[in-house]
Amino acid sequence: MKKKIVIYLFSVIGILIIVLIIFLVPLVVTLSLPSKEKVIREFYNNEANLHELMQLLESCDYENLQFRYRNRKLEAFSTDKRNDGISYMSDVILDEIIIKKVSNLMRNNRFLIIEKRRNYVLFQRGGNFRYGVGVLYLLEGDEPQNNRFVELEKLPLDNWYYYVE
Repeated sequence: MKKKIVIYLFSVIGILIIVLIIFLVPLVVTLSLPSKEKVIREFYNNEANLHELMQLLESCDYENLQFRYRNRKLEAFSTDKRNDGISYMSDVILDEIIIKKVSNLMRNNRFLIIEKRRNYVLFQRGGNFRYGVGVLYLLEGDEPQNNRFVELEKLPLDNWYYYVE
């Protein structure tokens, strides 16, 4: 009889833990992102630097670029497609001015990722395993050539958007 009660008690506790995890993890994940207001405020504080870097990236030869810090070291790589359509990552060789500007912007303003795609440059300010938030600059067209964005809101300055992916 005692054994059945112990098994029943552990079963109930296990179910409660699973329910708590299911409801609390998405809440914690969402709360860990910077707010929309904070991202936009930081954009306006850094708009000149972001715009200058965006122009440098727009003129470089790579169609798809990504910058991020890993183990305190700036990584830069291209994710272009080969003729067979398969994406590959390769190290890139960039002008020292671009590397210095990217590095300063990421270290001083806590951007996680800076990424250039076909028709936009993205500056990710916050992120987790589920979402990313930041601002992006549209290089051409009416909207980014990518359906990865959950929210895309035009900012008052030409071609700049707040995004959630």
